[in-house]
Amino acid sequence: MKSLPDYEIKYLNAFPYPPTRRLATLRAKGWSLSVLGKALNPPRSKATIHNWTANEGIFDFTEPIPLPEKNPLPAHSLAPLVPLETIPELQRLAPLAQRYRSRTPKTSIYAESNEKLTELVVSLYLRGVPVSAIAKATQVSNRAMYRRVNRGLGKL
Repeated sequence: MKSLPDYEIKYLNAFPYPPTRRLATLRAKGWSLSVLGKALNPPRSKATIHNWTANEGIFDFTEPIPLPEKNPLPAHSLAPLVPLETIPELQRLAPLAQRYRSRTPKTSIYAESNEKLTELVVSLYLRGVPVSAIAKATQVSNRAMYRRVNRGLGKL
C-alpha cells in the first residue's frame, strides 16, 4: 500500500499531540496501521496506532479524507488450478493407484494406474499447480499427495 498523500502527512504532524480521531477515521477508510504509523513524526508502531484508534469513532472532518488506492490483484496467491479436463482422470486413477503395493506385478492395472497418476501429478506440479489443489482434486490428503510428488520428482 502506498503512503499517505503529502498534505495528509503535514496535517497529521501539525498537532502537538496525536490526532487519534483523524487516525481512526483514516483507518476506517482503509488505510493500514503501518502506513499511518510511518506517516507520523516520529514514526509509531502498528500496535501504538491500533491502541490509539481502537476506541475512537469515525468523525466528519471539514478537510477531505483521502482514500487508499486498492491493489488491482487480490492478496491471495494466484497459483494456477488443476485444469477441469484433468480432474476426472485424477479421480479415476487415484482409487486404483491407492491399491498399488510394491509386490504388485508391473503389468497390473494398479501398478499402471499408480505410474500414470504419479506422472500426471508431477507434470501438474511442474506447471505450478500447488500440491494442495492437486490433492483436493484427487480427493486424497495433502500429505499423501506431497509424498507422491516428491517420489515422482526423485525419479526425474
